[in-house]
Amino acid sequence: MSTRGWYEFYAVENAAKRFSLAMQFYKLGDATPHNAICELRSLASATTALGQRIPVQLVRELLDENLGAAAARLPASFPLGCYYFLLQRAEDEVYDPFADLRYTGMPAEERPDVKLDKALKEAQAKTGWNAPRHGHPVISRAYRSIAVGRLVRPWRECSASMPFLKWLQYITQDSKKTEAGSIAGDYVMRGDARYVYRFFFRVPAIEESDQRVESIDLQVYERWGRALDDAPVDGSGDDADGDDTSGGEMVRSELARLGRQPASLEQLKRTHTFVASPFWEGGLPRDSYLGP
Repeated sequence: MSTRGWYEFYAVENAAKRFSLAMQFYKLGDATPHNAICELRSLASATTALGQRIPVQLVRELLDENLGAAAARLPASFPLGCYYFLLQRAEDEVYDPFADLRYTGMPAEERPDVKLDKALKEAQAKTGWNAPRHGHPVISRAYRSIAVGRLVRPWRECSASMPFLKWLQYITQDSKKTEAGSIAGDYVMRGDARYVYRFFFRVPAIEESDQRVESIDLQVYERWGRALDDAPVDGSGDDADGDDTSGGEMVRSELARLGRQPASLEQLKRTHTFVASPFWEGGLPRDSYLGP
């Protein structure tokens, strides 16, 4: 049974009654409904640790510095979606149970993580710019990715070999090798994704800095079926294959435990206007670095 999934992050502006796609990505493995609930809990925990004020200015600076004028081609909500993607990738890395096995037997001087840490420390010493630190390990790791993108792996040095979203992925990794987990780089849903997870970040309005996030909702949807957080309509099981441990009953129960009502993209469209962006139709040209 496939456990691959497709994630969509939406920014919902409560005052203006509009919403937009802020980020989307693929998850290669373990993209089960149970794990999506855990990811919702983790993102909510990080949001609380930040006082519900997300430092999107750090992402804006990363994008402006690397893209120059081309950053204006991104959706207005992209810095918020990008920040939460960095948190998601940080969660992958910080709590990967197999992380210690990646470089078993490899000399320390050859380990990609050691080499990246060294390059980052040298760049910070040279420029005098240091990533913020935070007591929350996932937030701290996300800040490290921002520092890597600004100081070690700038877009201008990577744009010839990878598209923009792949670059965002690259700055979260030790090397160019992508491990299983959340993977940015696609502009359309991959055909092998079984589940679709829609995260709705509710904000008063899109802000330039210290973005307030009031709540995060989640819709769990089987790509070829119904939303798993809907109540059963016929009294039958949630999943045709009988795997209810990752099915609708679990989703409804866990969302209720978190104090959240099931979310729905279809319902949101009835009350809010969707703001489309040309960016999600194909991204940025690889020569879009327009900085100094």
